[in-house]
Amino acid sequence: MREFLIWAADMAFQTAYALVYVLPLVCVVGIAVHVWPRRFGVLGSSASRTGLAIVMAAVWLLAIVGTFLLFYVSRSYSREHGFVLIAFLAYMAPSLVLSLIGLIVRYKTRARGEEDD
Repeated sequence: MREFLIWAADMAFQTAYALVYVLPLVCVVGIAVHVWPRRFGVLGSSASRTGLAIVMAAVWLLAIVGTFLLFYVSRSYSREHGFVLIAFLAYMAPSLVLSLIGLIVRYKTRARGEEDD
């Protein structure tokens, strides 16, 4: 079990490391699509906007699961993973901020009733 938890924590970190530039760009595109849906053609459809919102929520899921997993591994098995936890949070911070902004924009546009596709 120990090896599996350490492997899963390492994979969460490697995923965040690999997506450090891609996730913020996806979130910026998602925010732009939610603000100006008619300018993006098919990407501005309600199904596409729902998909982008799911990606933004998945960013939070990755961050929460990875943080708790790295924290548990650093407390129970390997103190070295505490430094990995700090790097993980640094890699995820821009994506988390942008996805939170995107989810708020989506909530506000849905509350105003601008989802008319």
